[in-house]
Amino acid sequence: MLILVLQVNPIPYMKFLLTTSVKFHLAMRLAQSLATGDDVNNTYEFAVEARAAEPLRILPSQLARHALSSEFARVCRHPIDGMYIVPSACDQFTWFGLLFIRRGIYGGGIFRFNVRIPSDFPATTSLPSVKFDLFIFHPNIDPSSRRPDLTRYFPDGWKKDKHHIQNVLLVVQRLFFSFDFDPESSANPVAATMWREDKEKFRSIAKNCVNQSRMEVYDEPEDANDPNVLRAKRFMKVAVQTPPQSNVGVRPYSKITKFL
Repeated sequence: MLILVLQVNPIPYMKFLLTTSVKFHLAMRLAQSLATGDDVNNTYEFAVEARAAEPLRILPSQLARHALSSEFARVCRHPIDGMYIVPSACDQFTWFGLLFIRRGIYGGGIFRFNVRIPSDFPATTSLPSVKFDLFIFHPNIDPSSRRPDLTRYFPDGWKKDKHHIQNVLLVVQRLFFSFDFDPESSANPVAATMWREDKEKFRSIAKNCVNQSRMEVYDEPEDANDPNVLRAKRFMKVAVQTPPQSNVGVRPYSKITKFL
């Protein structure tokens, strides 16, 4: 046991953590000072038992919030081409995404999705899950759940010292440029077989998915009540006519003549 001799002012430090005997001693000295008219602000010396400070405790929710903020900052520092990502305003373990495919079989597609992060993140060994709002005909996307199979990219599960949410997002992007999967182990065996046996038909169905995505992207998303959910707005195209320069020094004006 370590004994320290401390000098404290009794008035400002009345809430200091003291042993019972020290509290009693201090109260007696203070009462005596008041009775004799001595200055109560005099400094007293007394011995207190030194106690080790309690270790800093971080709640799991605070740790998760910090880890998720770091993950999102990483995505912002290294943005993925054609992908927009924003965390949910209602659930810190949900992110919303919108992916624009600019080339390839799915070129022109606009696919909205969400990422669900395990609630025990970052200490989890479970993989995040990704779900598309729209059915996509793809060998590695389950046609019923609309979820891609991520286990083939993370065969040993989630490793917090090795993996990042950005790795999952990169997998989502690269799905649309990779189609050669074994039908026996793919999420959509029909699509995997068709890619190997009838690529033209596969391309035709994929094109239908692209066209469907461009129409449905303007619909209300599944998480419509979340303020941060990604929505697409239609832009109104207009034809603009600019008259020739006036001879009297009046600046030309623009006139909306037709809505397309």
